Amino acid sequence: MKACLRTYGWAIASGILLAWALPNFHWFPLAWVGLIPLLYNTRSTTAKVSAARFFVAGWVFNSIVLQWLIGNVFWAGGWAILGQQGVCLALSVYWALLGALWSGMNTRLPVWLIAPAFGLCWIAMEWLQARLFSGLGWAALGYSQGPDIWFSQVAALGGVSLLSGILVTVNVWLTQAVADQSLRLRSIAAALVLAVVAHGVGMLLLDSPDENPDAPFSVGIYQSNYAQHMKWDPHFEQTMLDMAITQSTVVSENESVDLFIWPEALIMNEFR
Repeated sequence: MKACLRTYGWAIASGILLAWALPNFHWFPLAWVGLIPLLYNTRSTTAKVSAARFFVAGWVFNSIVLQWLIGNVFWAGGWAILGQQGVCLALSVYWALLGALWSGMNTRLPVWLIAPAFGLCWIAMEWLQARLFSGLGWAALGYSQGPDIWFSQVAALGGVSLLSGILVTVNVWLTQAVADQSLRLRSIAAALVLAVVAHGVGMLLLDSPDENPDAPFSVGIYQSNYAQHMKWDPHFEQTMLDMAITQSTVVSENESVDLFIWPEALIMNEFR
């Protein structure tokens, strides 16, 4: 056990820290530093070792973030746990490939190019995760930044993947600052500049005037937050629908709403 922790402890730490940045924990600032333990621990390892540690970090991260899939145990039994872990392990393979690339970057790329290159690779990883073999895009790192109102506006320019890429690039620069004293000031400065510029751009996007202020279009979004087992139990179908109608009506009576968006689970229940 001690040997395992010595080998994979930093990977496990990064997996936990990054997972805590996302719901249900919402400690979103951790996304700016959560990768540092893993990156620091693998910066001078072989591609095989780096891939293994990234795989463990990815497995821990996805197991925590996608824990809600275990809720399907109410209708699928123990198979739901195996299915959830199968998804987590499959997603962790992408992390392993990224770990091998990280190892190669540290030996082959100029130091100033490593951070942006790894950030782009992370964007590519999330893009593939969301699309390959039908895709599963629920665990993108950029989703953690919802509470950061300014920074999250940058998604308007490049989607949630752009947020993820910026977060990862900052993590790499901060890792270089920790690992190499000669790069400390430059790396910290680069990380701060990128973070400040991203927030500044987001602030401008947030404060930009409406394209058509004379004819605003108001949208209401209904987030039911029903427990996972309720969505698959026919007994709750009418209950969930009635609650959605009641709560949506309250909003529409107090606010001007042109369009209401409901979650897919409510619609799916009507067509099953």
